[in-house]
Amino acid sequence: MKIIYPKDLEQRNPEFNILLLLSVNKNGCEYSDLLNEKMKISESSVNRYLRKLKRDLYIQKENINPKGEGELNVYKITSYGLERLEKIKLLEYPPEFPPEEYITQFEHKEKIIYMLNKNDFCVWGNFIDDRLNIPKSTLSDKLKNLRDKEYLEKTILKGVSKPVYRILPKGRKEFIDILKRYKFDPETIRNETIKRIEDISFENKTFFEKYGISDKNIQYQFKKYKLLLNYTDYRKSFRSDKYFNLTLLFLANNHPNHSKRSFLTEEEFCNRFELKKENLKHFLSELLEEELVPFKIFSLKLEDDINLYFHEKEKVGKMLKSVIEDYFEKNVSLLPLEVMDDKEERISSFTETDLVSIVNLVLEKHRLFKGTLRKEVLKFLPTYINFLAIKIESKQKKLAREVNKFSGEIDSLELLKTHLEASEIPENFSISESDLITKGSLFFKLEKENQKLPPLNLEDVYEVIGLLDDEVKWEKENFSEVLEIFENKYKDEDEEIYYRNLCLLLKRVEKYDDLLKAST
Repeated sequence: MKIIYPKDLEQRNPEFNILLLLSVNKNGCEYSDLLNEKMKISESSVNRYLRKLKRDLYIQKENINPKGEGELNVYKITSYGLERLEKIKLLEYPPEFPPEEYITQFEHKEKIIYMLNKNDFCVWGNFIDDRLNIPKSTLSDKLKNLRDKEYLEKTILKGVSKPVYRILPKGRKEFIDILKRYKFDPETIRNETIKRIEDISFENKTFFEKYGISDKNIQYQFKKYKLLLNYTDYRKSFRSDKYFNLTLLFLANNHPNHSKRSFLTEEEFCNRFELKKENLKHFLSELLEEELVPFKIFSLKLEDDINLYFHEKEKVGKMLKSVIEDYFEKNVSLLPLEVMDDKEERISSFTETDLVSIVNLVLEKHRLFKGTLRKEVLKFLPTYINFLAIKIESKQKKLAREVNKFSGEIDSLELLKTHLEASEIPENFSISESDLITKGSLFFKLEKENQKLPPLNLEDVYEVIGLLDDEVKWEKENFSEVLEIFENKYKDEDEEIYYRNLCLLLKRVEKYDDLLKAST
């Protein structure tokens, strides 16, 4: 039975596509016909909409026996279905509104996002319904704002008479957050989450088939990137979703845990997927830029112009961070200075032996990378440790200096990583002037008992923290201000003075460490 596929089929309008297909094929269609790639619908969506359309009597299932070929199950459109199809074309069908118990609680933008998620598309008239209670002037601003943030789009659909609004991936994610925020039942949240993943999976499946990606490991890494990054967030950097997806594919292809024979150079990748090498380099630089992507992507350099990639949000990145921090806590002093023979001398307590020990932990005990990458991991770790070292932050403001950031040298002055992160300060943390020691000489206890730093002049440090008095508590809001003042005051000093005084400031808040441990 030959099936005619209309040209007006839409990528994200399953109900319209199914009804339109059945309307032009009067003898009906088999289930397999609805799964054809020309339908642009995932298998799970086909199943979901078939149940819905049958329940609403828009389609019916029949057993036929054409030319004595045996029993055949087909779907046919009903008279109600033809009416429904015309209403969709004219946009005269009633949309689904938020539940009454929530509609009064929702903000205006949340009502719009809910409507677009529960309906394939909406027109202006749907949003001015009395049930939503959105003033026209407010509606214009909200729709524009949501379009600018790329939560939705305004477009013209084939076969539809008016401009419509449709949800974008970023809006689907926000919709799930809305359901969680208003404590919808777990079943609803789970179903909507599954639908979002199904949409992404269908897009991924189409992409894999188009470019012949059959390796399950590469598919898995690509899917993880797609769940973390939406193309709509990077439209300004990538000319189309094609280039965005190909760039993610290159990162996914060259993952350290894959077989070495699957690795590709930039030139090999570009030749295979018909991409200009200079374009790939540009796109990679966009994604590897820490300010653009909400997580750090690391590059592991091999010979033969091959780079491997992994990021801090995945299992390898999280375990690597945990292994290294655990090693430092047990084996390396977090304080930056050691004083030998009463002489002030800056030395590093981190040695090459420590580096080899970490490599052994990473490769042999935890097996985070393949053993064949030992030499590359050994070269990479100093850069990675420096990355951890500069993550002293206050409400996402980096305060650590860029000392040796790109040199690959290891210096224990940079190992103040994670000793203090203001974004994690407990709400109940406070300190007053009375908690500080009397002005005068201050001594730091180092690893070995009785080792002490020379006396320091505290006037400058107290000038920084002098804004705090007995009646003002040191809380999150002014803590970041104190650190910013400190950074501005000491940024032009040499490293030794900078870090000695930073330690002094950290020591003033040593209560923070105990409170943090108690709160975790």
